[in-house]
Amino acid sequence: MPGALASDFGKRELAKKPILMLLEESGVRVGGAHQTITARLADAQVAAHLGIAVGSALRRCAA
Repeated sequence: MPGALASDFGKRELAKKPILMLLEESGVRVGGAHQTITARLADAQVAAHLGIAVGSALRRCAA
């Protein structure tokens, strides 16, 4: 997302409305979007980096 648009949305706005709705309200016409959500367990390296326990559930969202 362009920085000029992203600066208009803070945590408060994003907690109340989906980003697609905020974009449309800002005058952006969205033709389509694709998002992939996956889950996995933290291995030793990732757990150490994030400061969590090995085996903790993780969620990954990619656009």
